This record gives sequence, C-alpha cells and structure tokens, in this order.
Amino acid sequence: MTVLRKILTGLLFIELASSPAAADAPEASAQAHNAAYQAAASSGLSPQTLSEMLTCSAMWDRWTQTVSNAGDPRFTGSLLRELSAANASRRKTYWQRRARREMGEDDDAAYFDRMQAKAASDADRHYAAYVKSEERAMARVMEWLGICK
Repeated sequence: MTVLRKILTGLLFIELASSPAAADAPEASAQAHNAAYQAAASSGLSPQTLSEMLTCSAMWDRWTQTVSNAGDPRFTGSLLRELSAANASRRKTYWQRRARREMGEDDDAAYFDRMQAKAASDADRHYAAYVKSEERAMARVMEWLGICK
C-alpha cells in the first residue's frame, strides 16, 4: 500500500468517525452509493482505451480499500453485491488483465507503465476527494465503478 493510500485511508476513517450524518444513517449512505452506481452501470458506457481500462482497475482497487476498511457493517451490508470488497477485488483484476490484453506484442512496455502510473494518480485524486467528502466526489467514484462494471 502506498504512503498516499495509507494517509487517505486514515483520513477516511477520521471522516467516517466524525461525520454525524454517516454515523446516523449508514444505510442511507449505502443506498445513495447504490443509486449512483446503478445509474452509471445502466448508462451503456464502457471502457474502450488502455487508459480507461487501467483507470477502472485503479478505481476498483481504491474501492476495495474503502469497503475493506469501512468501520460500519451497516454501511457495507447495505451496499449492492457489486460494490462488495470481494467483487471490487475481482473487478480490479479483470480490468488489469483486459488492459494487458489490449497491449499488442509490439507495444512499448514503458507506455503501459506510464499509463498505469497516470491511472493510479487519477484514482488517488478521486479517492482523496471522496475521503474529504468533496462535492460530487461520491458520484464521480460511483460513476467510474458503474462504467467499469
């Protein structure tokens, strides 16, 4: 786990612990996540490029950390099965493999590494916004996950 991800996970715990709304209504929060995910999943959009596939893998990786470290079982228990930690881990691996297959034999491996680093950075940015409860951050994370179903 990168240092940035450890810091962000710690911030998530602090945010979840200190948020009265989250403490009062974990089920309602999960339902909001579910609705945003379902809206994106039914959009008909899907990753087409190497960059998008790698971003999908990175976003599912960040979601795995979020759900695995969530302190309230009422929140995690109210999430759709598609948003469970086990499914998130499978989706991360799926998109990583799809991205590798997208690379041709004669493609530059350094390009893949650069795209993977960019995807990780983008996912970290979205995750940080989510942890800080920035406006529309939850919707953006769920949009990525829904598109990357």
